[in-house]
Amino acid sequence: MNALLILLFVPIFDLIVYPLVGLCRINLTPLRKIAAGMVFAALAFGAATLVELNVVKTVVDPAPSGSCLLQAFNLAEGNVTVKIPDSNLFPEPIQYLQNLNFNPPISLCQDPPQYETLPLGTSSEELKIQVTYSGATSVCNQTFEEQKAYSLILYSEATGIQCKLASGKLVARTLEDVKANNVHIVWQIPQYVLITAGEVMFSITGLEFSYSQAPANMKSVLQAAWLLTVAFGNVIVLIVAEGAGLEQWKEFLLFAGLLLGVCIIFSIMCCFYTYVDPDQLDNIYLAHSGKDVEVEDDAEKNKYNGVDLNKTAKTTRL
Repeated sequence: MNALLILLFVPIFDLIVYPLVGLCRINLTPLRKIAAGMVFAALAFGAATLVELNVVKTVVDPAPSGSCLLQAFNLAEGNVTVKIPDSNLFPEPIQYLQNLNFNPPISLCQDPPQYETLPLGTSSEELKIQVTYSGATSVCNQTFEEQKAYSLILYSEATGIQCKLASGKLVARTLEDVKANNVHIVWQIPQYVLITAGEVMFSITGLEFSYSQAPANMKSVLQAAWLLTVAFGNVIVLIVAEGAGLEQWKEFLLFAGLLLGVCIIFSIMCCFYTYVDPDQLDNIYLAHSGKDVEVEDDAEKNKYNGVDLNKTAKTTRL
């Protein structure tokens, strides 16, 4: 989506947004565009933080240290008694999960069972779960790790391997829980729009600025230096993402704060920058290299003989 929005936003900004800003008598210089791009990028990370916080709310809270979360689904068309050693987690028989309003019954139409806290003796423990179904009892060995959420699925199978019973051959399986969230995917669009607007104003304007403000024999070098900032940015992301160990929303908030801080420093530095005329830079380079400078006026031609680069700077600032 980001690449598609960039292709769409580039002509929109050049043909609509920038001219409209100019009609408001706002001098939108390249450095101001870059600073505005930083602000849009920071807003994008802020929007991502809000979305991530709402997503995290729907995630099951982890169990305390030394325990795990366990819920049991009974799909065996009959009550099942589950007993775990040294635990009274399921004191009552687990009823068949069904919706009695349908004929035949449809499984998993009811609300899912609540999670129960299962104490563990160590960080990872294998427990012998005793399952009783239709008068027959079987023992199922399951391994649980602390601070994780599990779902114990009980269902009958014709050729079951575990917990074989006389009638129905009950099977017990555990699945690590990944709960679905209720945050609509459309809420990702604002952050994509903001980060794309920031890229258009920052990256494209930055390349244009580094090319136009560089001497003719230094344009490629400054373009490469500008692109090198992407590599340094990736290094920062790698350090924060892999080394800091922060939660996702905290990473987004950190990047938003860094962008705002850098934007303030950048804006202060821009106040002391003096723009130069690209045409004058080219003519100075030609004059110093011994080549003829093509100008319309003799007086203008004499102006470039022995000219000093520092004297060609304009007084236009940020």
